[in-house]
Amino acid sequence: MSPTVEEHRHRAQQEFAEGLETIALRLRAAAVGAPSGTLEVTEGPDLRRTAVALVGAIVAMIVDWLQDPEPDDVERLIDEIASYCRQVMASLIERSIDRGPDGAAPAPPGPAAPA
Repeated sequence: MSPTVEEHRHRAQQEFAEGLETIALRLRAAAVGAPSGTLEVTEGPDLRRTAVALVGAIVAMIVDWLQDPEPDDVERLIDEIASYCRQVMASLIERSIDRGPDGAAPAPPGPAAPA
C-alpha cells in the first residue's frame, strides 16, 4: 500500500473514531442528565481507544462480509454492526459513569437544589 493511501485510510479511520467518541460522550452525558460536554470521564476504558477499536471491528465486519462468497443481505450486516455498536457503547457508558458509594450516578452540574 502506498504511503498516500495509508495516510488517507488512517485519517478516515481517525475521523470515524472521533465521531464515535463524540456520540459516546453525548450518550454518557444524557445517561446522567447532564448537558453534553459537562462531564469528565474518570472511570472505565479510554473513550478514544475504545472508539478506535470499534472502528477496527466495524471495518473487519465489513471486510468479512465483502469476502464472503455468499454474503447476507446488506441490511442484515448494517443491523449487526448497529447492534454491536449499541452493545459496546452501552457497556462503555455504564462503566464510565463515576458512581458514588451508594451506586447513584452523579447529579448533573448546575445550580444547587434549594434546601
